Amino acid sequence: MRALKRMNAEVHALLTDESSTPELRDYAEAEDFEIFTGPEEDVLARYAMAARYFGTDVIVRATGDSPLVSATLGEAIIKIHKKRHADLSHYIGPPLGTGVEVVSAYSLFTAEREARDRFEREHMTTYIYRHPERFEVIEEPCSSRCRLSQINVSIDEKHDYVTVLNIYRDLYSGKPIEIDELIRWLKQHVAKGETV
Repeated sequence: MRALKRMNAEVHALLTDESSTPELRDYAEAEDFEIFTGPEEDVLARYAMAARYFGTDVIVRATGDSPLVSATLGEAIIKIHKKRHADLSHYIGPPLGTGVEVVSAYSLFTAEREARDRFEREHMTTYIYRHPERFEVIEEPCSSRCRLSQINVSIDEKHDYVTVLNIYRDLYSGKPIEIDELIRWLKQHVAKGETV
């Protein structure tokens, strides 16, 4: 949330389900985030409901398993998304867990109305990706200085958690870790042949 708060947005919101809301509410409020409760399994509906509630035209999605999300990359892909009037945009090439997806409310509402597949309901942008003939999907290569796509810094497994702990141990100084710092650290450790 602290990294995402650096992004210029009318609303910063944490979207979750009913069972998680009580545990997350204090964290959201401490970071000046709105909290929005929606369906547990139907994440697509949750995002569409939040977009209607907050009245937003553009939605930026970052997942809770990505503590190293980059506001710098986020701001840059938003500019490309708006300039090209895209339906869905994201960078390709940065470490997994540093990027965001940017989606138009119109496309999100279309997906919500038409998606029937359970996987499409559980993952908010899958329907859009599956219909490139209908939606303008921008998959922009990130700059070469940020390119390190073979590395995952999202937290899915225990070893991912250990990697992120090591990164924070070495780089965290009370403010979100910038993408340039992270890339330097990853390249240094990858070059040494360490498991990250």
